Amino acid sequence: NTDLWPANKTNMEVTMTFDGTIEGKTYKFATTSKNYSTETGKIISVGDGSEDKPYLIYTPGQFDDLRNYYNTGSNFKQLRDINLEEYIASTYSSTNSFPRIGSYGSSGFNGIYDGCNHVVKKLRMVSDYGDLALFGGLATANTVVKNVGLEDVYICAKGPWVAAFAAESADGSLINCHATGEIRSERSLIQTIGRAARNASGH
Repeated sequence: NTDLWPANKTNMEVTMTFDGTIEGKTYKFATTSKNYSTETGKIISVGDGSEDKPYLIYTPGQFDDLRNYYNTGSNFKQLRDINLEEYIASTYSSTNSFPRIGSYGSSGFNGIYDGCNHVVKKLRMVSDYGDLALFGGLATANTVVKNVGLEDVYICAKGPWVAAFAAESADGSLINCHATGEIRSERSLIQTIGRAARNASGH
């Protein structure tokens, strides 16, 4: 339980284990990190990104650390609700804006993100341009974002293609996802996916 660790410890070598059931499937594995920081909660904690050992996300810092793994075809599971408000204010204090994860086209998110019916709260993103959403794009037909909600978001851009989950999709899928809050664009309609390829889907 990382909540019980001393605060503000950096560069720790930590072995984390997981032995439990997620959505009816049993997982049991361990992962060692040599650079874990309790101050930020960064370094996705447990797993190797495979289907049997998905990366497990508990903290705002780990959620942000997705940007270092976003194009690897990895599997991610979110195991608790995450509130980004304080994290964005402290980590991105100069802009008070969470940076987009990935770009678009082949540089978009490539993997499977399963929120396990949890939510991410208080996502705030602001840009003078467009193509703004949590993910810049869903890169492939095998890319899936599912079972997750974005609640009380504020996403505002001056350019087109502004959305909650993905600014564009190359046939990727949103399944059992929802978003609430305020999304503004001066030049486009607001959608769950900003612009989509022919077979892209959002539910």
